[in-house]
Amino acid sequence: MTHLDLLPGNGGSVIDTQTPYYQDMLNNIRTTSAQAYAAIYAFVRRIKRELAVWRRIIKHSKTPRASKWILWFALVYAAFSFDVISDFIPILGLLDDLILLAVPIALAIKFVPNGMIAECRVPVAYTPPLIENNPR
Repeated sequence: MTHLDLLPGNGGSVIDTQTPYYQDMLNNIRTTSAQAYAAIYAFVRRIKRELAVWRRIIKHSKTPRASKWILWFALVYAAFSFDVISDFIPILGLLDDLILLAVPIALAIKFVPNGMIAECRVPVAYTPPLIENNPR
């Protein structure tokens, strides 16, 4: 008997785990969990790549000073948990976070010269993995 064999709605009685319905239910749970994990993993990898691209843009010598300051502001605002408008106010609390992150990043993108984002994105896209499979 496993932890899934007892269900609260069943009065605590044992469920036959060999039925096709139960097996299908378990397979659906496993499939959905694997898909959710894959989606979250892909999202985290994309965020890490984008952060690496913007780190290269901040360090690039041709990046305008205004763009660097704006990106640093967005980074500091995202990293620290101070709010201009408290999050207890239902809509405005979350809206100020969105505005104070999205608007500076959009402005910084406008100030960066054409092609420099693509130039900084190329080395990040082809970065080899940190752990190599070297047999000993």
